[in-house]
Amino acid sequence: MKCLKCKLFLFISLTCILSFLPIMAQEHWLSELQQKAAEKRSSENPPLKCGLPILADAYAAEDGATISERARKLRFAKSITADVTYLSPSGHFLIRYDTTGIDAVPAYDRNGDGFPDFIDFVAEAFDRAWEVEIDSLGFRPPPDENGQPLDVYPVLCERLSSGLYGATFFDTNSDIAALTGFNYTSEISINTNFDFVEYPHISNDPILRDSAAIAVTGAHEFNHAIQLGYRIWFRDDNPNSQIADLRYLESTATYMEEVVHDEVNDYYQYLSNFYRNTQRHFGDQIILYGDVIFHIMADDFYGKTITRETWEQIVNEPSIPAMNSVFEAKGSSLNDEFQRLATWMFFSGSNAISGMFFDEAADYPNPNLIVKQPVMLEEDQSIAVHSTNLPSLSFQHIKITAASTGGVSASVTPLNNINLWFATDLFFAPPFNTNFPAGVFTPVKFASPESDIHLAIISGNWDETGNAPPIDYTASLRWTSGDSQNEVLAFPNIIKPGQEAAQITFTNLPSESVIEIFSGNGMRLASVQPESSGQIAFWNLQTDQGNPVASGVYIYRVVSNGEAQSGKIMVIR
Repeated sequence: MKCLKCKLFLFISLTCILSFLPIMAQEHWLSELQQKAAEKRSSENPPLKCGLPILADAYAAEDGATISERARKLRFAKSITADVTYLSPSGHFLIRYDTTGIDAVPAYDRNGDGFPDFIDFVAEAFDRAWEVEIDSLGFRPPPDENGQPLDVYPVLCERLSSGLYGATFFDTNSDIAALTGFNYTSEISINTNFDFVEYPHISNDPILRDSAAIAVTGAHEFNHAIQLGYRIWFRDDNPNSQIADLRYLESTATYMEEVVHDEVNDYYQYLSNFYRNTQRHFGDQIILYGDVIFHIMADDFYGKTITRETWEQIVNEPSIPAMNSVFEAKGSSLNDEFQRLATWMFFSGSNAISGMFFDEAADYPNPNLIVKQPVMLEEDQSIAVHSTNLPSLSFQHIKITAASTGGVSASVTPLNNINLWFATDLFFAPPFNTNFPAGVFTPVKFASPESDIHLAIISGNWDETGNAPPIDYTASLRWTSGDSQNEVLAFPNIIKPGQEAAQITFTNLPSESVIEIFSGNGMRLASVQPESSGQIAFWNLQTDQGNPVASGVYIYRVVSNGEAQSGKIMVIR
């Protein structure tokens, strides 16, 4: 790993906990929370990565204030009992630990520096987290009780329950008045026993196992400590109610694991659940962690600081409108990014295309497709193939096998709340996609007499709270004349390099085709060859000499077997 001098490509069962509560089995109230967590783990696959959802439920209960006070007192009592303190090499982390008793850290010291290697791992992991998250990405350091940046942050090593990697403790009765909104100082606990962790490729080296688990936990938990210094949004502005941005807190902390230690790939274990549930609203807490890939995608387009920029905006508004504000400042929108996410997730697993979309897409699950019954389209016939509803900020992938003597067009029509309909509808013309407006039949790529047609339906509608009523919709297919199936598709045909991928994609290409690019006054600029599949080609907005083209209108001509199709593209720089 980057900070541990080892490289791991692993599926890891990492279960870290952002907790207000120390693990003390004799406390009846905590036992009840642990029981609730166990029930959720048994009913939701995979298990919860973090205890914050359970604890958020507890704070929303009538005894939330009592729980917070008990947690604060127990944490304070525990913190002052550790035997030894150790200042990390950077000087940013004061680490407390015991050498005897139930909380004792493992005693191995392979490097012979007089400190347990376990503590070396903790110090190095948290130093690395500070270096990346604060020094490189520009996050604020966690706050002290006066709202000032902490220079030395406390970390406590203690024995936590099996399955818990770490805990970030804060007290909802100690809001920092000097900062805007609800902000809290905090302290992180990290487990001293990782015997429950299993690594598929490391079975005989518990020290390497510890180092990997500690490294990822440091990145995740320290990001939670940072988040507490921006603003935590509670429903109804009541700190003893549910946390409104819970899913965003967890997904961005998980994203930091990937940024700081991208070799570990712990998030893989949550992707299957996320891919199966794309029809859930983005704020739905049932699906945690898997939507880390949304932030990975945004990173690819806008850089790693996009998450920090959003947290700066969260000081002013909750996470969903904050994301939209940040994307709009970059010439995009949250709706546009959900459209992009639907496309990227489709090209995962066996659909992955090397060098495009997610870098690790081949290791991701296959897209979850709603497979519909095959349909036979006869002349001038239209058939409704799918009807359901979508909540805001969600989407579905649909697969229909169609037979037709002609071409095929597809349409998606909203049936209610039409004034709220901001959905984006896509059809996938393998191996890519294009857009079409709601209620308008648009030709899709169709290989006569039978072809699989893939639709992606994205419900982007939402309001300033991040919610909106669900939209009922119907997807339909219609027979069209056979000529439409041969139409070359080029998109985007208005492109703004720097705000989106700097390339034009051509699909539905005829066999043995060549694409030529001309300036508006007819000067030939470039020649583009299709990929090996012959169905798709890309133009990188450069001339054959490698010079980027300026803003303007460009003409493309697709030539195949003596026949040609032409179209226009607008470039805006």
